[in-house]
Amino acid sequence: MNVDELVAKVKDLISSEKFEEAKKFIEEHKDELGDKAHELSGLFGDNADGLIDKVKGFFGGK
Repeated sequence: MNVDELVAKVKDLISSEKFEEAKKFIEEHKDELGDKAHELSGLFGDNADGLIDKVKGFFGGK
């Protein structure tokens, strides 16, 4: 998988509210994700209420 595919997988997991799976996936692929791993992991620093809005902004959603 390339970086874009990995990010898309994380996006899919998060949009499906599979937060623990998303965290695990990021951790397992942190080397391939490079700088994106840190950005994606940072999404989980907030509480769950603001997470979806933050993710939408990260991925260019509305």
